[in-house]
Amino acid sequence: MNLVLLTNDLGFGDIRRYPPSRHKGISVLELKDYSSMADVHIVLQDLLTKEEHIAGSLFIVDRRRWRKRLRP
Repeated sequence: MNLVLLTNDLGFGDIRRYPPSRHKGISVLELKDYSSMADVHIVLQDLLTKEEHIAGSLFIVDRRRWRKRLRP
């Protein structure tokens, strides 16, 4: 299956524990509250239109931006 995990569990942001090469992709949502979900939706749309290599990548998403975590 080609599914990407979208979660607010910050533990999935640990690339030593969840190496990008071993999954189809993880996006971790860093949200203080859920009132900013509309903003996060816009940021996720931006990520999906601009980023070509989502599979096997880790993205950290907050209400203003997204960033791609690279392997150490």
